[in-house]
Amino acid sequence: MKIAVLGATGTVGRALTPLLAQQNDVLALSRRPPKDASGLRWATADATDGAALRKAFAGIDVAYYLVHSLGSRDFEERDRLAAETVAQEAERAGLRQLVYLGGLGDQSPQLSRHLRS
Repeated sequence: MKIAVLGATGTVGRALTPLLAQQNDVLALSRRPPKDASGLRWATADATDGAALRKAFAGIDVAYYLVHSLGSRDFEERDRLAAETVAQEAERAGLRQLVYLGGLGDQSPQLSRHLRS
């Protein structure tokens, strides 16, 4: 199976990507190239860049979305735009599955801005 992992340099991505690569053809994606490529196939792409995603998703069956924009002042807007762009490009590329890592929450005003977003 051909798998793309968006957010491959993050905490979850660094752990998941090598495991997936044991039995699959994996393309690791991140905004910035990693310091250590660890023998994986890498591409640089921002999750809001439709053209870069279109190129990365060519021939991909499944994508894992492990992206967040915490640390930027407007992370809610950036996260929404990234998720919409990835979903559109995944559909355009005909991916069989898009696995989205999100947070659990409700509509409580006590939730953090991150969980509310």
